[in-house]
Amino acid sequence: KSLQPKSKSKIIVPAQGPLKGMLIKERTNLPVYHHRAEICKLAADNDVILVVAETGSGKSTQIPAYIYQSGMLTIFAKQAIAALKSRPKRKY
Repeated sequence: KSLQPKSKSKIIVPAQGPLKGMLIKERTNLPVYHHRAEICKLAADNDVILVVAETGSGKSTQIPAYIYQSGMLTIFAKQAIAALKSRPKRKY
């Protein structure tokens, strides 16, 4: 199966997010920080992505933050609502 993007939706890659001060320095030192644009693009273009990295690299804390900050959740929520509205109502 080809890994071609499903859509050409515009995704905003978060620069650093709302955190300030020392937390920014700590976030930028994590290994996933340098791959945030690629991770956001892959998450937008695929149903499932698999990220393999060392313990403490920021997989479980930073990747969800990047996806949230990019606005993807809003885009996906709007698509889901539109899909639900377009379904015919069924009588049981």
